[in-house]
Amino acid sequence: MKKPVVVSLVQITEDMLQFVNLPYAIGLLQAYAQTHASDPGRYLFTLPIFERGPLAQRVRELSLADIVGFSLYVWNAEYSLALARALKLAKPEVLVVVGGPHVPDQPDLFLQQNPWVDLCVHGEGEETFLQILENYPALEHTQIQGLSYRFDKHLIQTELRSRSRNLDRMVSPFLKGVFEPLFYQYPDYRWVTVWETNRGCPFSCAFCDWGSATKSKVLSFALERLQAELEWFARQKIEVIFCADANFGIFPRDLQIAEAMAELRKKTGYPHLFYTQTAKNAPDRVFETQSVLFEAGLHAGTTLSLQTVSEPALSAILRENISLKAYQELQTRFHQAGMPTYTDVLVGLPGETLASFREGVGRMIASGQHREMRFYNVFILPNAELAAPAYREQHQIVSVRLPYRTPLSRVQPPVEGLQEWQEMIVATRSFSDADWLQMRVFAWMTQILYFSKALQMPIMLMHQAGLASYQTILQAFCELQSFSETPFFASLNQFLKAQAEEILAGKREFCQGQESPQGPWVWMSPDYFTLVYLLKSEKLAQFYAESEDLLVSLAQSDPRLPRQALKESLELSQALLMTPLPGHAGFARNLHWNIWEVYQAGLSGQQVPLRSGLWFFEAQAGTKGLQTRETLLSTSF
Repeated sequence: MKKPVVVSLVQITEDMLQFVNLPYAIGLLQAYAQTHASDPGRYLFTLPIFERGPLAQRVRELSLADIVGFSLYVWNAEYSLALARALKLAKPEVLVVVGGPHVPDQPDLFLQQNPWVDLCVHGEGEETFLQILENYPALEHTQIQGLSYRFDKHLIQTELRSRSRNLDRMVSPFLKGVFEPLFYQYPDYRWVTVWETNRGCPFSCAFCDWGSATKSKVLSFALERLQAELEWFARQKIEVIFCADANFGIFPRDLQIAEAMAELRKKTGYPHLFYTQTAKNAPDRVFETQSVLFEAGLHAGTTLSLQTVSEPALSAILRENISLKAYQELQTRFHQAGMPTYTDVLVGLPGETLASFREGVGRMIASGQHREMRFYNVFILPNAELAAPAYREQHQIVSVRLPYRTPLSRVQPPVEGLQEWQEMIVATRSFSDADWLQMRVFAWMTQILYFSKALQMPIMLMHQAGLASYQTILQAFCELQSFSETPFFASLNQFLKAQAEEILAGKREFCQGQESPQGPWVWMSPDYFTLVYLLKSEKLAQFYAESEDLLVSLAQSDPRLPRQALKESLELSQALLMTPLPGHAGFARNLHWNIWEVYQAGLSGQQVPLRSGLWFFEAQAGTKGLQTRETLLSTSF
């Protein structure tokens, strides 16, 4: 009997606190090889490695392997390559293969810097990896498409493999049974997974490596397979699914998938959450699919990936074919239906300016986004258009190298000091690093003041009354530097500026903090850190007192917004902000202006005139969130 070829696969997944990601990418490789190999019995796959650990321990676990495949991405590349190096030193004859989005399309420098890597796989890896297995132990690889390697000090690159046109050949690792051994080995883990219903993206956004990697055409997996996978998720009690589709809702059948997911949740209780990236130019279908998912409790908000409303920035990032009109239509429809959304916004895109960024945030709020914006820094992925030398030169891109952190992941030293890194844009032809700092502070302040709801009500009242734009109000809070008149906001601006300077210096993107005294130390964004501090400290009264002074000065005693109405909106905002906290289960009070009515109308895109009277307002925190009730007692004219 021939000795089997021992194959080990490594995909270090991202830290997610209480959850653990299934290593989906290497699961695809194993399932494909075990199905399509000429002699599947020739290969013995070991238990996949998906967690960091001491290198010596991991090398021992890989000691029997003849071939080891590594899936590289931004959160695991340094550790994975260090493990590959240690393995090669311990066992020089092992064949080390790397693939994944972090393997550069132009691999010469990468291979020079990592001489322990034998083969780089480019593009879809299933067929390429199988051919590597079938070719083993031959040293000649030129007949295999999609490879690069160094031979006799020369770079060898074979012809790039075309994308598979037949996704039926791409075997499901879930249905193949690839992950069952992990469940047996780790019975107490709470697993989450990535899931594909299709592959491809019709867009070529410069900051993304999705469209460039898939060459635009979108191909679909069979519905029968997807239904079987959904049932598998329920049997295995998979709580959270991250849909890897670039544009969920792009096809009519996506509504069927959403309905099948909702029905499964109703029957089995699983999954708990289904995260999607919605289609960019299909508003009707996106609305229908997201409505089904929302009604089933499978998400708490729909993603609207706008990124920017600056036309020069949209042009620079090759996003002109994405409809802003479709976004606006979706925003309005979701609000009218009472379905929450959140908008993704990027800080520091080529073509953006400080003025256009501030103005754009104000426009997005004014257009109806009152629930949430998620501001992200712009990172350069190896195979995205942003990384191309010609693009960098054209837009004069300046970047820094930052330690990689996952928000709300545990603060702990990197295993054996192996820190992951990411490259971030801090200046371009259209903005300086000083401009970037102000954009970043403005974004954090917008989160703290508006989207936390701490000052959303009074800011909206001022905007609705025509006293100042959202941008003007938010910008005013970013300019409070006087320790004698506004000590809290002066300190906050100083803190946020210092955090932005830390990023510019390449030190860190997040702060260390605790959500509760008993909880672990985790990495928090500066805005979230500020809110946690504000609610746990004794500074809340000072925060609102200084806010009142600033808003009153902006209002300039304009009769369209009486000071008493502004003051009541601040008092109500403070009470509502504290209600969900322990010891603040609810409250009741009289209001002398219809500020709650005006505020609720504004949230739904309508405008109600401010009027005096007497209203009884009460709020109660419960398992279903904050419950409010307003009763008109008498009117004034």
